[in-house]
Amino acid sequence: MAGPSDGTGWSSLEGTSPRLIAWAATSSADIVCWDATSEDPAAWPTLVFNRGEMRFSRYECEMAKFLTHLLQGAFPECSLSDHTLWAQAAAAFKQLR
Repeated sequence: MAGPSDGTGWSSLEGTSPRLIAWAATSSADIVCWDATSEDPAAWPTLVFNRGEMRFSRYECEMAKFLTHLLQGAFPECSLSDHTLWAQAAAAFKQLR
């Protein structure tokens, strides 16, 4: 893994060994992925690589909840470089069982 001063954003993951699975990319080249380190997919958090800030942010929620919070503007700040989806619609998370 790259070092903290290399400008690649990997320094925000320093000391971890995530297994990343990308599931989305934005028009501003941000990448949204799961940290698939856990054997249980229900426990996979969402990681966002913000290309504008060159850093990763970790969210302890699955994809549907992440997208719902993004649309509602429920996070303290937008994690994406492009704010097109930020706080744009009333959205609700409904889990099917």
